[in-house]
Amino acid sequence: MRYRTLNQYFRERFGERVQRISVDAGFNCPNRDGRVAYGGCTFCNNDTFNFSPKIPLRDQIRQGIERAERRYGARKFMLYFQAYTNTYAPVPVLKRIYDHVFLDDRIVALAIGTRADCLSEDVVDLLLTYTKTHEVWLELGVQTVHDETLVRINRAETVDLYEAWVRRLADTPLKVCIHLLMGLPGETFEMMQTTVQTVADWPVEGVKCHNLHIVRGTVLGVQYLRKPWPLMDMDTYVELLAELIACLPPDVVLHRLVAESPPQDLIAPPWANDKAEVLRRLDALLERRGWFQGCLRRGVDNRSQESGKGAMNALPRFSLESGPHGPTGDNIDVPICGSASPRPVNQRRKFWKFR
Repeated sequence: MRYRTLNQYFRERFGERVQRISVDAGFNCPNRDGRVAYGGCTFCNNDTFNFSPKIPLRDQIRQGIERAERRYGARKFMLYFQAYTNTYAPVPVLKRIYDHVFLDDRIVALAIGTRADCLSEDVVDLLLTYTKTHEVWLELGVQTVHDETLVRINRAETVDLYEAWVRRLADTPLKVCIHLLMGLPGETFEMMQTTVQTVADWPVEGVKCHNLHIVRGTVLGVQYLRKPWPLMDMDTYVELLAELIACLPPDVVLHRLVAESPPQDLIAPPWANDKAEVLRRLDALLERRGWFQGCLRRGVDNRSQESGKGAMNALPRFSLESGPHGPTGDNIDVPICGSASPRPVNQRRKFWKFR
């Protein structure tokens, strides 16, 4: 294998397959409810890949595990809070929700999807308590390093804040996975290359890359149906994936390389759901060039926290004490874990320097 997949990593870490169980805890987003913007991200329709939040979390987890057992024969699981912004609530509410990780001893890992502007020291301290018993991944939706694109897609946040939090978390037991989205409106191939090369120099443990899907129920879908525009083709995406793999350190875990949507929801591009063909072309391109993960890196890495110190001084004090903007935690019937001190800071890998 020319790159390190999540399946490979989990087999090394836990000795067998670990299947992700995605759940919806009923969170919202600050760019949906008016805290920083209205309407949400223009590309987003979380309903296409999640349980309904009306289903109790306990039942979502049980059903997800049963499905994974039948389909994959999995015996270990990662609980993934995926839909919307999963730190967007007061810390006591977050604790009641995250404690669902203790419902089943076969759940060995916890993943939390969120935004940089919904992190705080209190939230990080809470997440650190779970690292004593579980592997914890914090998934950050960076998408692109171009602020003008973030404005265009209504993210209502900045790249600098993401980089600042990534560097802040580099000396904690939390594992950080950043999400990238290729093919966003207005971005050129060179802009996407810049995103790839920039994040390759960030101290993260994982990367999840998606190709843009224009789906029903989104602002982007309405815009495209009204006036279509040229979209990124498969070969362009494969080229970007190859460059990403070659630029990343060898120990970074690639959580995903191809996004998928329900066929009935996909508007365009027509190739977007052909995961097998994308991966086939990627493998062929890597083999033809003799590329493998990290092959375009050399020397001693300079990805320390030093370059992020200025940005860290500007980190906002995120707080929801004035009232919840997401789930309340009501009707959650789970055992509440006792407080736990974070384990000692782990020794991070020796980073490489981008050439």
